[in-house]
Amino acid sequence: MRKNKNAKFLLNKNIIIFFLIEIIILFNIKVAYIENLNSQNLYEVFSDNNQIFIFENRIKEEFEMKKRANLNEIESNLPFGKKWEKNRLRYNEINVGSSLDHNFVLETIVTTTSIIISQKSTTKLRLHFSVVNNFKPRDMIKIYSLRNRLREDVEFIFYDASRVEKELSSLSNKGPTIAARLLLPQLTDDSVNKLINIYIRFKN
Repeated sequence: MRKNKNAKFLLNKNIIIFFLIEIIILFNIKVAYIENLNSQNLYEVFSDNNQIFIFENRIKEEFEMKKRANLNEIESNLPFGKKWEKNRLRYNEINVGSSLDHNFVLETIVTTTSIIISQKSTTKLRLHFSVVNNFKPRDMIKIYSLRNRLREDVEFIFYDASRVEKELSSLSNKGPTIAARLLLPQLTDDSVNKLINIYIRFKN
């Protein structure tokens, strides 16, 4: 009996230590990004501002036309863009979804950074974001810049979930952002078999 109690105590202690380490890591990530959130460095996927401008416009065009924008694909079709291996590691794929608006770019960057660095290099990671409240291409690029900072093969897809602003406005008193997460299974295409839909804690 005493042995079982000791084992349980050690297990609980290890869990607490794990969560403390996780909190410290997330805090350091937040500190690393918060000063640069509104700076040029965060969204400078390209060194030339004209290239950023072209990238933004292409994202805007595709998002308005298709109600979604795969930033990897858009960049790879630009003459100055980075190439992208669409089918690399497709056999070992994880799809992660979340929702946001322009007020929660930092929180999303922190959470997304944690997700990316926790995955093995042999895992294909596809990130799906349902966005509301007239989410801007520039904010998409801020999140997409993590591809340059952390791992080039991560896929970033943004979906227009603005219909929840009318259809599901009464579902949450915190606005349409949380409700937008519920739309993701409908917004993703047939290439997504399973989706891990995460909740990013928003401010009250």
